[in-house]
Amino acid sequence: MWQMHIQTEIEAGVDSYNLQKETCEYCGRIKYNFPKRGALTFNESRFQDAPNIVRSNEWFGSGGMAFQLPIVSKRLKQIIDKNKFKGVRFTPILHLRIEKSLNDISGTC
Repeated sequence: MWQMHIQTEIEAGVDSYNLQKETCEYCGRIKYNFPKRGALTFNESRFQDAPNIVRSNEWFGSGGMAFQLPIVSKRLKQIIDKNKFKGVRFTPILHLRIEKSLNDISGTC
């Protein structure tokens, strides 16, 4: 067994439009809660020339349980999927905010 340490931290790039945030009274860091609806959205330019695995600059969660989000490239995800690694689950990250709500889309009931 090995413990993984992610060395590369990307520049701040989360789009916080759908995130609640709090400032930690102990460390002063801003910590985001995960969105109740939708996905996390990051500025795509932050991943240009990045390694296959990085950690977010931003912290997610609350208090001492907060963490920096591990993020993997499409290439690394494909390798993990192809080799059927166990114990790994992926959640997509968006690069563009979806501006329109379902009510704004014409032709729907």
